Amino acid sequence: MGKKTNNYSLKLGDKIDMVKQSIRAVTRGYKTSRLVTGTAGIGKSYAILEELEAEKVPYIKITGGVKDVGALYSTLCDHNEKDKIIFFDDTNQILKDRDCIELMRAATENIAVRPISYANNKIVRGRRFYAPRTEFVSKIIIATNIKKFKVDPGIVSRTSAIEIMATVEEIFEWVGENLKKAPPYDMPIEWKQEVYNFIKNEIGIHTIKQFDFRTFEDSMLWYGSSIKTDGLDQRGDKNIIVDDKWKSCVYTLYN
Repeated sequence: MGKKTNNYSLKLGDKIDMVKQSIRAVTRGYKTSRLVTGTAGIGKSYAILEELEAEKVPYIKITGGVKDVGALYSTLCDHNEKDKIIFFDDTNQILKDRDCIELMRAATENIAVRPISYANNKIVRGRRFYAPRTEFVSKIIIATNIKKFKVDPGIVSRTSAIEIMATVEEIFEWVGENLKKAPPYDMPIEWKQEVYNFIKNEIGIHTIKQFDFRTFEDSMLWYGSSIKTDGLDQRGDKNIIVDDKWKSCVYTLYN
């Protein structure tokens, strides 16, 4: 028999599109929750936010700060509104703490109204008092770099979790095809192309152990900090001079 071919293998761009499609299942009311896991720095959060904006749904992004089950319960209560989406981005504690996991199991059930409760008689955040039990109607999206097999099976099942994994080569190719979307967003694409080509041709992608949107942004910041202006050119625009020292800094970043 010949070597088997994986007909379901997808490029990273297709995987990102799959994330967006899975988010639409939540924004359009087919699911009450979704967990997206996978390789760090490949644009999971960016894709989710882009889809939430495109779908024009009310949402709140929660990043960090949810350190215990009391904080999680109060967060859910504060944003308990029909059709509103609570997007937990890299708030890994809610997937690690036992009490948080129990609460998230209840909150991610795929039914319209989900009873959730907190074991304490009542909790207080600031001047607000929270009842020990509430009918939860918001939707939940979670993005994390924790691998799916390390997440509580109950949450994985309830959210129909998807995992997006990618190699350094896949990420590099995708960034090259999407330089406009690569951070920093306010830098000209010509600058990004120059840095990208330097990494590709001078450093060599096969020698790099880690490459993602975040490391590329660091590379661009080194490039940006090396730019100087020297008067005006013939068209009256600022005459931009780039100090090549940025190349040594970027090289060090990947070696």
